[in-house]
Amino acid sequence: MSGWWSVPVRSASQIGCLGGWRRGVMRMRLITMALSLLSVVLVSVSSGAGRDWVAASYCGRTILRDYEAPLRDLPPIDEFDLRKTLPFAPPGVRMGLWSYPLNEGRLMAGAGSFGYQLSGPFDGVTVDWNVSSSLMRLSAKGNVQETVAAASDTIDNLSSHSVSTLVLTAPSRPGSYRYDIDFETMEGDHLARYGRYIQVLPQRISVRLDIKRTSLRAGGVLETRVENIGTHLVEFAQRAYLQRRVGSLWQNISDGRIRPGFAQRYRLGAGRSGGCLRIPLSRDLLPGRYRVLRSISRSSLDPGAASPGFRRTAQFRIQP
Repeated sequence: MSGWWSVPVRSASQIGCLGGWRRGVMRMRLITMALSLLSVVLVSVSSGAGRDWVAASYCGRTILRDYEAPLRDLPPIDEFDLRKTLPFAPPGVRMGLWSYPLNEGRLMAGAGSFGYQLSGPFDGVTVDWNVSSSLMRLSAKGNVQETVAAASDTIDNLSSHSVSTLVLTAPSRPGSYRYDIDFETMEGDHLARYGRYIQVLPQRISVRLDIKRTSLRAGGVLETRVENIGTHLVEFAQRAYLQRRVGSLWQNISDGRIRPGFAQRYRLGAGRSGGCLRIPLSRDLLPGRYRVLRSISRSSLDPGAASPGFRRTAQFRIQP
């Protein structure tokens, strides 16, 4: 063993016994001090990591209601990895997911369309495939109860400007479904079959605005996030209004609007929370009741997006 952790043993003929003992004691003291310092560093790092984890658990995107849970109880299937290419396809052929209305994961609120889209390189490529697809309603254990939609197509060529969309219509009946897609050659030789589970949900809009701490002091930082408990995809911008309670009315303060030029919109899937909007509070705020107000709407990729948006508020207090 070598390095500063080791304590070399020397014979009395090399050094005096007293000097060797003193040097040994000194080395042991150094080792003890180093270990103590290391333990302090480890405790500090551990404590800091704990605080960061707490912050990330609130401000990070989290699952509030797990709508995909029924799908995890179903039998495993051969699902196509969207990050890869079809193993039997010519170079440049890609297969991507197609879903309308769009939602995160494998969820669909009410009736909609689901399937895959095939595309090829810019200058095109010949594939000569027979492709069939089917959509089946499943029991809680994954057994097929009925086929609700099916289609087939012959694909000769694919390119970036000549794509093939293999989409089926899912019914509005809530439950678990499986989409299967089969590839064969023109001669009838089987190439591959892929499946994908989807969960059709009842249509429900339920969005709330949450605040991490409802009691703050002037000059602090307000942390707020949008929480989508419903089943539709929603959109919102990273802007908010601050209002103060004066008598029986809510009044905007200091123009109220936070980051007025930040108009980029964010989409939030069913059962999920969005990231935090951190709002620095003025040191001049008087003690009393306040609230933050944000505008939210259904996603522009949702068939019902033409419906008017809505506002959500959350109250907090400024302490003396």
